Amino acid sequence: MAIKVFKNRNTRMIVGIAAGVICVACLLNIVLTLFGGGGGEKPPLILGSYYYDTGTKKLIVVDGMNPENIPPIKGLGGKDAFRAHVFACGQCTEQEMIVGWIEGYTPEARELKLDFDRRSKAGEKILLDKNYYETMERGLVISDVKEKNWVPFGSAAADAIREKIGNKKCPGGTKLKTCHPTAD
Repeated sequence: MAIKVFKNRNTRMIVGIAAGVICVACLLNIVLTLFGGGGGEKPPLILGSYYYDTGTKKLIVVDGMNPENIPPIKGLGGKDAFRAHVFACGQCTEQEMIVGWIEGYTPEARELKLDFDRRSKAGEKILLDKNYYETMERGLVISDVKEKNWVPFGSAAADAIREKIGNKKCPGGTKLKTCHPTAD
């Protein structure tokens, strides 16, 4: 009976304590998530994206935060560079990495995406219409590096390109791992 009386007289205090405990638990979760908390190995910091330079036939690292870096961009050799999906069996070193496929946008889709990104950054509210979605759907294209046969990203031909690399087996029967440019 005494507990019921205490609860009835101190409802605000009990709610306040419960809210405080929940807030502390949430903050502790955030801190542990951000700062590791377990002493385990932290994931590497991804610096950008790999692009395949068609002029030099090499991978370059491009700033992924720059909204102007929508493929294709001008590579070091003065020719186009496309976003590359890179894989390796072992370590992601220059000797072991292979380019699974490259992707870019058609000129129309690239300009539409650049315009959208610029207007969004300026704070403009943009209504995306059916034309935008259709252009972007047709305009994102991928290709095998060797064949340079550009196909729409969502097509059966694109699925075949991705499956070709996805089905590749490494020594020991393991699958390829995805490589990203990282800070060591």
